[in-house]
Amino acid sequence: MKKLNLLLGMLVLITASFAQSTGTKFINFRNSKSVDNNNKVVYFLLDNVGGTEQAVKIQSDLENDANITSCQIVADKDGRYACKVIMKQNIKPENIRGIILSSGADFNPDSVVPEENNIRKSSSFDPKKRADGMPEHYPVFIDTGNPDHDNSVYDQAKQEWIKNYPEEVEQITGRSYQNSTGLVNPDNAKLKK
Repeated sequence: MKKLNLLLGMLVLITASFAQSTGTKFINFRNSKSVDNNNKVVYFLLDNVGGTEQAVKIQSDLENDANITSCQIVADKDGRYACKVIMKQNIKPENIRGIILSSGADFNPDSVVPEENNIRKSSSFDPKKRADGMPEHYPVFIDTGNPDHDNSVYDQAKQEWIKNYPEEVEQITGRSYQNSTGLVNPDNAKLKK
C-alpha cells in the first residue's frame, strides 16, 4: 500500500511539474452559459483520461468542490471524455484545474482559453490549428448523450464549415475544393464574376 501511495504521489508531482513547465494558464472556458446570477454551466473536454474509473474519480472530486453544484462526465464514441459542470460564476479553469491534474488528466486545450501572454511566448503556438491537428474552424463533436441529436448537430456544423472554409477543406483533404466536395469553391466563383 505504501508503494502504491508513493507511486501515486510521484505521478501527481510529475503531472503538476509538467503543467507548470508548460506555463500555460487558462483564463476562461470556451463553452459557458449563465444559469442565473450566481451560477454558470460550462462544457469542456478532458485529455489523458485512462478510462471510466478515472473519469468517475474526477467527477466525484469535482462534485466535492464547494464551488461546484453538479458535474457530469460522459465518454463519446471516440473515447474522449466531455464534462458538463454547473459552478459559481466567478470560477475560472485554473480554480479547478488542480483537481483534474491530481487525477492525471487535464483540460483539452480546445475547451479553454489560454492566457494571452502565454500564446505570445509560445513559438510553437499556431492560432489556426487546434491541438487535435484540425483547422480552428472545424467543428468539434459534442456528446450530450443523445446520439441522433448530436450527430445531426455535428453533420450540420460540418456542412457549414465546408461551405464557409473552402481553404481548410483543401488543407485537410489535400485535394481541390471541387474534387473534395463536388462544389465550386465560392472564392473562385467570386473571382470569375
